Amino acid sequence: MLTQNLEHYLFGAFGGLMLTFIFYNSILFFTLKEKAFLYYTLYGFSALLYQLSTNGVFYEWNIVPVELLNNLTYPIGYSMIVFILIFNSAFFKTKQYFPKIYIITSLLAILLATLSAFAFYVQQTPYLYLYARILNIIVLISLAILFVSGLYFTYLKKSGAFFYTIGQGSFFIIIAYQVLLLIGVFQTTPFVLYAAMVGILLDMIFLSIALGYQLKYVMEEKKRNDKIIILTSRFASMGQVVGNIAHQWKVPLVRLGALMMELEAYIWSKSSHLEEQLITILPKMKETLNFMDETIQEFGAFYKSDSNKISFNIAKQIEEINHLLVAKIIALNATIIMEDSCKIEYHGYKNAFAQIIMILLDNALEVAKKRAIQAPYIRVFISYYDGGFTLHVKDNCGGVEQNPVDSIFDIFESDQRVNDSGLGLAIARKMIRYKMDGEISAKNTQEGAEFILKLPFVYDIS
Repeated sequence: MLTQNLEHYLFGAFGGLMLTFIFYNSILFFTLKEKAFLYYTLYGFSALLYQLSTNGVFYEWNIVPVELLNNLTYPIGYSMIVFILIFNSAFFKTKQYFPKIYIITSLLAILLATLSAFAFYVQQTPYLYLYARILNIIVLISLAILFVSGLYFTYLKKSGAFFYTIGQGSFFIIIAYQVLLLIGVFQTTPFVLYAAMVGILLDMIFLSIALGYQLKYVMEEKKRNDKIIILTSRFASMGQVVGNIAHQWKVPLVRLGALMMELEAYIWSKSSHLEEQLITILPKMKETLNFMDETIQEFGAFYKSDSNKISFNIAKQIEEINHLLVAKIIALNATIIMEDSCKIEYHGYKNAFAQIIMILLDNALEVAKKRAIQAPYIRVFISYYDGGFTLHVKDNCGGVEQNPVDSIFDIFESDQRVNDSGLGLAIARKMIRYKMDGEISAKNTQEGAEFILKLPFVYDIS
């Protein structure tokens, strides 16, 4: 047997390591929102409580009534197995990809949770030994299934599966050893007092390594998804470009057609003034064609990717976007109200900023068209905070229907006000976060929607 001081040091080291794993993975859960990290944390926490209870630490501290502690030991211990079963589902995404494994582990988790809930009542009856034996067999079966599933996922070369299998295998072997001791297959040894603690610690270590590998996989997958989203958004942007060019070209095409018909009439009539009319009409046609060419050049420059940050005037940039959307603005009898507060210099990616504003203005105009808003307006103004400024884009087009409102920034959760691809606002948020170190949010007002862009590093006010 270990001396009392050495035993205390051992429990202290175990508790310290467990708390470290719990704290670290709980932070990862709140950061990444991956449920596997949550279930790992709950597993570790329940395992720590169980060991502190069964090894007498809680009894020495005398902070919990003995009777309550006795009643809680069984539920805490079996909840540890419940969480490790749920962890398997979250870690390997079995519900989505391996439904049979998911059903088995879910049924075992429900069975264990249900039986352990009766621990308070069974402990006061003669059936405690039978009850504990049945639960121990279910635990052994559960851990065996988890170990075998780990081998299967390792065979499939799933990320982190190898270390998962080592952890679950270590835990399974030690728990199996304890169960066999209880039924008399092996003789009791001093090691049995610390076996579960060693098994839990090994399991926590290897599961943490497995989560690390999965974290790497998740980050790589996120990068791949971001690339796909960006590529998809480019196709969506191409459609938007074509639509906006079509708006800009409507009047020039009509004018060009009218000039051609006029010219054709002079030719067919064999007018003696044909040369004079050619001198008058051809420059007008060239002027119209030049306008159409400039429109394409402007849109091409607008959608060109930024390579470097530059200083630019926000008000001037918004005016350029208004010019690109002028045909749509006139057709809807809309008004873009830009306050003087927008006349500030900003250092950043000019085209990225322009695309974000284009998405917001174009969305609002599309909403106005869809809802047949009379005299729609979009008001743009700036307010300040320490270290930066907030750009507000506010309209009177009836607001956002999604609840919560900020869900419109989710991928493929398109603004229900507009029949779009669901990528515009999601891409806007990504560009603001990753290219401009800012944030975007939305809220409904009495008249419509307000988009709020929070950006750092304000430059001189002109």
